[in-house]
Amino acid sequence: MNGTHQHICIHCGLCCDGTLFHHAKIKDNEPIAPGYVFEIIFGEKRAFKQPCPYFYDHVCGIYDHRPYSCCVSFRCKLLQSVISEKVSYTEAIKTIDEVITHRTKVELNIMKHHPENTGVSITQKMKAFEKHFTGMMDEVEFRKKFGRLLLDIFILKKKLSDSFRKSTTK
Repeated sequence: MNGTHQHICIHCGLCCDGTLFHHAKIKDNEPIAPGYVFEIIFGEKRAFKQPCPYFYDHVCGIYDHRPYSCCVSFRCKLLQSVISEKVSYTEAIKTIDEVITHRTKVELNIMKHHPENTGVSITQKMKAFEKHFTGMMDEVEFRKKFGRLLLDIFILKKKLSDSFRKSTTK
């Protein structure tokens, strides 16, 4: 990866901060590095919880020394588009900034309306919010109060799917 591509990753961090993933799976033969909280999930696969403990102040603190192949090899849809020159560097940074701004707005609104939400990552917070209010989502008063937030959550998920998550179909 060249310097421009690295800057996109370092500027973004959505794969490290818990926005794209709740867990990051590692290979069975990879030793556990210090500082990571692990769980056995996905049918006996090892994975560490997101956000990554080395991601702070919106930057990977160990970018040049990432211990896991999933961290080194991951290329989101946006980065792949930049590498293949379908998207310019400037467009990529604009997309990243828009998504981060939108994610922050969603997170603040979730915490405003559901302060007892203890999710660490935005992914966890959105799931906890939706689970907490599941039985009420069809009620008119709920939709009046939380309609904008529900729409913002939907828009965030759509933006993440469209620009960052790899397609699961070939």
